[in-house]
Amino acid sequence: MKEITNQLELNQLLLSPYLVILVKTHTCTVCHAIEPKIDEIHQRRGVNFGYTLYGDDLTEFTGQNLVFSSPTLLVYYEGKEVYRDSRFIQLAAYERFLDKLL
Repeated sequence: MKEITNQLELNQLLLSPYLVILVKTHTCTVCHAIEPKIDEIHQRRGVNFGYTLYGDDLTEFTGQNLVFSSPTLLVYYEGKEVYRDSRFIQLAAYERFLDKLL
C-alpha cells in the first residue's frame, strides 16, 4: 500500500473512482500488523488503489472524516464513503464487501 503524505495528494486521490485508505498512527502496533493482511487481500483481488496515511500527520482529514481511533479502514467509491471499519477490522467482512464492489 502506498502512503499519502500531504493533504493535496489526498484531495487528488479522492477524485478517483475507487480509493481505500487505512488510517493508522505512528505508535499503533495493531495498525502495522493489519496492513500486510489488507495488502494481501488487495493483491489477491488485483486492487491497486489502496493507500495508508498517518492520522497523526493529517489531522485535518481525521477531523473532517470523524476518524477517532486507529486503525480505521475507509473505502470511497466515486468520492463518497461506502465502507468503514475501525479498531477491530473484520477482514472477512471487508473481503465480502470488495467482492460486491468489484
